[in-house]
Amino acid sequence: MNRLLFIMILLSFGKLISAQSITGTVQGKNDKGIPEPLPGANIYWQQTGVGIATDMNGKFQIALPDSLPAALIISMTGYVSDTVMISKGQSDLKIMLKSSINLNVVVVEEKQSTTLNKLFTPINTEVISGKELLKAACCNISESFSTNASVDVAFTDAVSGAKKIQMLGLDGVYTQVLSENMPMLRGLSAAYGLNYIPGTWIENIMVTKGTGSVVNGYESISGQINLEFLKPKEQKKRFFINLYANQKGRAEANVHAAKKINEKWATMLFTHASSNTMKQDMNKDSFLDMPLTQQYTAFN
Repeated sequence: MNRLLFIMILLSFGKLISAQSITGTVQGKNDKGIPEPLPGANIYWQQTGVGIATDMNGKFQIALPDSLPAALIISMTGYVSDTVMISKGQSDLKIMLKSSINLNVVVVEEKQSTTLNKLFTPINTEVISGKELLKAACCNISESFSTNASVDVAFTDAVSGAKKIQMLGLDGVYTQVLSENMPMLRGLSAAYGLNYIPGTWIENIMVTKGTGSVVNGYESISGQINLEFLKPKEQKKRFFINLYANQKGRAEANVHAAKKINEKWATMLFTHASSNTMKQDMNKDSFLDMPLTQQYTAFN
C-alpha cells in the first residue's frame, strides 16, 4: 500500500514539473530547402534573464514564467529572430527560423605576377614565367631578356650578330645555362646557343644570382640560368602556331605539336624557322646594320 502511494505521488510530481515548463524544436532550412535541426539556438523569455540553448537535435525545454501569456524569443546567428506568444495549455512547439543572409556566388580571381622570387629557398632565385616572355613579340632567349633587368644581353660580334649574357657585371662564360637542370651551353656554343631557343618553347626561366648558384658546379660563378621547356602532358592545345614579322624584313614561325601516348608517355615536337633577308644600311657606310640570317631548328 505504501509503495503504491509512493508511485502515485511520484507521478503527480512529474506532471507538476512538466506543467511548469515547455518543450519544443527549432529548425531551419538548408541550401536545398530541406528543414534540419538548429543546435545552439538561443531561447529566452522577453524582459527576463531566463534562457537556454537548443541541443544537438534542435530541442529545448525551458521553465515557464510566473505569469502567462509571455513572449518567447528564438534567435540564432544567420537567421531572423522569431517571437512566439506562449499561453496556458501549450506544450510542444515547432519553430521554423528563416535565413537572414542570402549571398550570391562570389568568384575570386587572382592574377599572378609574370616574375616572382622564391621565398622558401635559401638561394636567391627569380622565376621568369612564359607570360613575361610574351612582352617581347619575337624572340629567342637572348632577346627575351630585354624586358628583364636580372640579365644583361650584349652583342659580341656585329658581323655575325652573336650575343652574350652578363650577370653581376661579369662575362657570360661565368654564367651557367641549364636545360631542365642539365648543362646546355658550354664552350663555343655559349656565343650562339641562346639564339637557337625561341621564347615560345619556354615555360619559365629560373635565374639564380650570387654564390648560391655554384651548388651545380664551378661554371656558375656569377649566376645560373635554368630553362624549363613546355611539358606535353600539361598542354591543353595539341597544336600551336606563332608567327612574327616586322617592317625590317624579319620573319619567324614557331610550330608546336603535343601528343599524349598513354598515362605515362607523352611527346612534343618544337619547330622554328626564322630569316632576315632584307639588306639595311641606313647610314650608307657600305656595312649592313643587321646581318643576313636564316635559321631552322627542331627539338623533340
